[in-house]
Amino acid sequence: MYVGFSSWDEVLAFAKRGGWLFYHAPLDLRPCSVHVVKVYKNGKIRIDPGAGADPFTADSGHLSRFKRQEAS
Repeated sequence: MYVGFSSWDEVLAFAKRGGWLFYHAPLDLRPCSVHVVKVYKNGKIRIDPGAGADPFTADSGHLSRFKRQEAS
């Protein structure tokens, strides 16, 4: 089961701890795991989605798209 984050600060803290982040792009059926390449001082994160997709930088505007996996 995937659970969203309540704030961007929570996403940043989770990314810094090295947890598995999942990104739910608008046209995807379900979230995909992504690799956090870097957490910037300005509060943005660099993401590598893998599978031949281009890396991108995300900010607080992407909050609703980030998920984490919750144990069942």
